[in-house]
Amino acid sequence: MSKNLTDPNRRPQYGIPATKLGERCEFLSMGRRRPAVIGAQLGLSLALLALTFVERPTEQVGLLMLIGMFINNFAATRDVAVDGMSTDLTAVRM
Repeated sequence: MSKNLTDPNRRPQYGIPATKLGERCEFLSMGRRRPAVIGAQLGLSLALLALTFVERPTEQVGLLMLIGMFINNFAATRDVAVDGMSTDLTAVRM
């Protein structure tokens, strides 16, 4: 992966902030990663629900793009949190 910021093939790194957020979310009765998964799923559900309240989508493309950005960020955060939880729970066999 290129570190050049002007490279057109550069992909955004959603995993870095999401990983830091998922590692800090700890609730003793749930474990280390589960609160981050639940929070990301709740945010994703609310962002998808927000799509239903857009009255004239052809006139509010900017709002749709903003909601789509939130959907993408919550889905990426959930994906990183689930991956972290699965690596914590999966036993290592050698």
